[in-house]
Amino acid sequence: MSDVEEKIREAVLEKARKEAEKIIAEARREAERILEKAKREWEENRERLRKQIIENAKRRAEEIIIEARIKARMKLTEAKREVIDEVIKNIEDIVKEGNYDRKLSLQRLLEEAVSSLRGDVRIYVSERDLGLARDIASKLDGDVRIVDIKIKSILGGVIAENINGTVRIDNSYEARLELLKTRLIPAIQRELFGEQEH
Repeated sequence: MSDVEEKIREAVLEKARKEAEKIIAEARREAERILEKAKREWEENRERLRKQIIENAKRRAEEIIIEARIKARMKLTEAKREVIDEVIKNIEDIVKEGNYDRKLSLQRLLEEAVSSLRGDVRIYVSERDLGLARDIASKLDGDVRIVDIKIKSILGGVIAENINGTVRIDNSYEARLELLKTRLIPAIQRELFGEQEH
């Protein structure tokens, strides 16, 4: 091979080497760019995933707190109801024991009940109050005449009705206690728990 041919060959090889190095350098730059892009995307995804995990955890924590508050309110309401029920039961026990002027109580309840009625009236009383009711009825004056006294399974008080049963006034202790409960429960709640009426 001649010197010229050798120089041409070396020049071609040198050109090919430089092009190859240029291609390799470009490929390395492209690979670095792809790698950098992949790292950025991975970081962005990692940050997005981290934020999503934190947001999900916060949401679940809020749900747990809300559930706990609801359970706490329910427990508190249940405890308050138990206290109120106990107070009402104590009132009922006092009524059952009858440690008060039973005759005066029966007389007032009877007079109140018959005040809305006219003519012949039938009354119902507890077996315990039958004698008291007869005594009170015999002394009753006004537009009402008690013509029938029957025994009814009540704690005390009286149920009065006109003779044909179309008008009935329930002044039994049970009815009075129910009426009292509607007034008493808010008062007990205010007294025991400092709650205001809504």
